[in-house]
Amino acid sequence: VREVYAAAAEAQRAGVAACVAGAPVARAEEAGVESLRQSGLDRYPIMRFGYRVSLAYPPCWLEPLHIIRESERSFEPGMVFCLHIRFTVPESRFGVMVGGTYTMTPEGIELLAGGELELRIL
Repeated sequence: VREVYAAAAEAQRAGVAACVAGAPVARAEEAGVESLRQSGLDRYPIMRFGYRVSLAYPPCWLEPLHIIRESERSFEPGMVFCLHIRFTVPESRFGVMVGGTYTMTPEGIELLAGGELELRIL
């Protein structure tokens, strides 16, 4: 569990590092998945790497920005979004989720909530 969590946290850091104003949002998920690939955990499907947060989220869950490899959008100053690595290891009967809420400023990405959290095993 600790090794998987450490790999997920590293993938999260890689995705966050790829968040640059003007850069395609797809790069964030690509960086996270590449990090998971290096640890052999890319075989477990992850839920989308991120999504935009606004007044419409929740309860309607209809956000127009999905931070996934297929997205054609770019990061823009003023965006507020959630980035997370979340997947389940079925044969071990546990899952992991690491993430945070961020904003994109002209100077770069800024953490609003979450981020580097201590591992808690429930």
